[in-house]
Amino acid sequence: MKQLIQYPKERLARRYRIRYQHNRKHLYLDLAIVCSLLFLIGLNIFYWLGGFHYFFNRVNIEVKVGQEEIISGDQTAFFITYENNNKYDIHEAKLSLNFPKNFILQEISRPDYDRATNTLPIGNLAPGSNGSLIVAGKVLGEINQPQNIWVNFSFYKTNKQGTRLWGLFRKIEEKEFTITGSKLATEFSLPDKIVSQQEFVLPFSIRNNMGVELEEVKVVPRPMVGFSVFVTTDTYLENSWHYYKVIPDTEIIEQPKIKIETDKDSFELAFDVFIRIQGQYFKQSEFIVRKDVFNPELYISQTIDRLAIKAGDWVSGTIKLENKGQYSIEDNNLEIELVGDYWDTAVWQPKVGKVENNILKVNFEQLPELELLQPGEIKEFIFKFKTKTFVPGVINPELAVSTNLGFTVEGLQVFFRGDTSDLRISSNLTLRAYARYYTDEGDQLGRGPLPPTVNQPTKYWVFLQVLNDINSMDNVKLTATLPSNVSWVNNTNVPVGNAVSYNSSNRQITWSISKIKIDPKNIGVAFEVELIPFSSQLGQFATLLQNIEIFGQDSFTSENISTRVNNVTTDLTFDRIASKKGGRVK
Repeated sequence: MKQLIQYPKERLARRYRIRYQHNRKHLYLDLAIVCSLLFLIGLNIFYWLGGFHYFFNRVNIEVKVGQEEIISGDQTAFFITYENNNKYDIHEAKLSLNFPKNFILQEISRPDYDRATNTLPIGNLAPGSNGSLIVAGKVLGEINQPQNIWVNFSFYKTNKQGTRLWGLFRKIEEKEFTITGSKLATEFSLPDKIVSQQEFVLPFSIRNNMGVELEEVKVVPRPMVGFSVFVTTDTYLENSWHYYKVIPDTEIIEQPKIKIETDKDSFELAFDVFIRIQGQYFKQSEFIVRKDVFNPELYISQTIDRLAIKAGDWVSGTIKLENKGQYSIEDNNLEIELVGDYWDTAVWQPKVGKVENNILKVNFEQLPELELLQPGEIKEFIFKFKTKTFVPGVINPELAVSTNLGFTVEGLQVFFRGDTSDLRISSNLTLRAYARYYTDEGDQLGRGPLPPTVNQPTKYWVFLQVLNDINSMDNVKLTATLPSNVSWVNNTNVPVGNAVSYNSSNRQITWSISKIKIDPKNIGVAFEVELIPFSSQLGQFATLLQNIEIFGQDSFTSENISTRVNNVTTDLTFDRIASKKGGRVK
């Protein structure tokens, strides 16, 4: 291999020394001859390929849009013309189209158009020959965004002899257009004047005139400080209204309640409407309007005396109306809405107004103080509401109180939605405490005389059963003490929880458990005690257990609950056999 390279190298070096080293004219002449030969070879190749005809493309393609305004969902026509301006024939011409995304092809002017591949076979075209194609269909896309249609014209060239030249030639033409509107009809209705803090209805309607089923229509409020929506239907989710599988000619009517809170003289409301096609959203319209705002500067507040209560308690609330504006507030109508199953709506104080659907409605005729609120004036009203002791089937009960006010100002009828206060009902943790001498089956538990006798020992079993009906409880503990003439026998029965402990120094009995569920079954303790009645107890029921109290923390309200129950005595009302023998000391 080395010799193959070395040999021509030596020959060239030898030729240079002999012919060109001392006569540069020969070198320049030989180079000129070589370049001329190369030029003639290249010229022959150029003409063999077709000459300038090979390198210049004289096929003309033109694309026009049928109308000035392109509407999303409406039919749009595209006019395509082509012409062979070359000197010679072109062979196997083919026109291919690339439509905008989501374009729905409907009509074609040429029967030989292949819909599957979006191509039109044209065949051979003589010089000066031309043709056209008209396609029409629905354009579905986003307003004010450029769309494109591409036309690809491919063909083979021929030379003067009619021989096909090497290679496939192309001419690509692009037409850009913009969607200016949509067939999705959207309409919003607004009052002439907006009152700050007033809840009002903002009706809007949407009609699908696009002729195709839409995966989704979405109405999105733009970020607006002070704008809030009161949800009335399940179509409002994640700060937008959503409507799915909207078929053609379907009309959607929505009437959401909204509120504007601002100290400005005007407010701009803005909404965008989108459709979803093949998982992609396209904006179809936008609604932007600036409205004058009237601010009466009336402020409503409420204060509840406590936010965690026991079932059956009274709840006291103070409603404050403050007119900080320059206008008189007239004909006030107060609404106090009570939300939750534990409200006893048959009882309230003061007894004015009427409760309908858990809403206490009080007008200025029933409460004259509501008739007029002058500029700078403050008025307070105190109401009390009762809760129920127990409602079966309600777990973790939550209550709420909200205050609303309707009034007249400067001839405008206004409705304000005020504060809402949330309350929670704590559990009814308590004990059922009693003593027995016999079981229900008649087995004897106790020992000694019955009824008890002065200075003679009688043994009883004391039962402390835990009752809990609303929320689960944590860290439950019960305590009780033995009277001086009652002894701890040290016989116990504890189904669950810690063992019962007895402190002889203070005569206190203690038991605890980490958690108790709602409506517990067989939770509690039982233990044996011995009574030696005093003579001073003659003819009375003697006390077996006193200072009985249970403690715990409500797992729902986090409130600490404590309940004290009555003493356990020799009045054995839970023992049907022993109760017949009497329980008074003799």
